[in-house]
Amino acid sequence: MGTSTSRSRREFSSPTYVPMWVISVTDFLKLDHMPKHEELMQAGVLVKRSHNHFCIFVSHQWLGSGHPDPRLQQLPVLQEALRNIISGRCTAQSDLASQFFGESRRLSKLEIEKLQSGDIWLDWFSIPQHPCSLLDDNQLDGTPQSSPEVTHFPSLKSPSSLTNQVLYISSIPFFVEVSDAC
Repeated sequence: MGTSTSRSRREFSSPTYVPMWVISVTDFLKLDHMPKHEELMQAGVLVKRSHNHFCIFVSHQWLGSGHPDPRLQQLPVLQEALRNIISGRCTAQSDLASQFFGESRRLSKLEIEKLQSGDIWLDWFSIPQHPCSLLDDNQLDGTPQSSPEVTHFPSLKSPSSLTNQVLYISSIPFFVEVSDAC
């Protein structure tokens, strides 16, 4: 678990107009494979991030080009780590670089309790894996989107060429910022 910081709860809205899709820790711990975003959406397992639920942002090394964990090596490790943190068998603390700069922090007992009923953002689950064009799929969060709303991306020159996947990937800094732990 990288860093975790206490944040005051400010307005919870993405400047990119895409929702932050998360899976509950409870549902995550039940997984026996790595279903992609579309499968979890269809099953109704992904929910929009709520500011009053504890949320961890998980970034991981992809072990394959078409799937992040093709041999199912990382999923059980992350599940076991979460189980160990929740049960108190181990502690979660700041990453080594943060500790070096004097930012040593551990999850509090209250945060661990919140984690147990909290949510997880993980790219494979939380970002659409089929890069549908916005022109073909205007329903990012159930509300029709239009090109003028997404033209504020300074690095993206042509809004008509944007895909849902690009919008979600461009929203990662926001998702990190509103997460309770990374």
